[in-house]
Amino acid sequence: MKKISSIIVVLLIISFSAIGQEYIRNVGSINNNITRTDITTQVKIIGNPARGFVLVQISNPNPIQLEMCVYNEAGTKVNTMIYNHPGGFSTMSINLSNDSNGLYFLTVTSLSGNKTIQFSVVQ
Repeated sequence: MKKISSIIVVLLIISFSAIGQEYIRNVGSINNNITRTDITTQVKIIGNPARGFVLVQISNPNPIQLEMCVYNEAGTKVNTMIYNHPGGFSTMSINLSNDSNGLYFLTVTSLSGNKTIQFSVVQ
């Protein structure tokens, strides 16, 4: 009887060990598929309504290239720039001194997608 119960215990240990190794292998493959572009870039506008310029705060732990486009409420692109975010937290300024009062939209585009933020200009 001792021999049979020992064999059953050994088989159970081997079984659970194989299941555990497969689980670890699967979790490892999931983690290996995570890339830098999966991290969302946080964008916030400071100074709304804007008077002459607007500050854009950007937060992403990794360096990333961003395209920033400003559109007026008619949908016309009034400003475009490329910003090389160094990683971490940064702030940049967009000059709006030549733009008239009204509603505007800032669209920030990266490899992981885009985000549009509405703001207004009051000169």
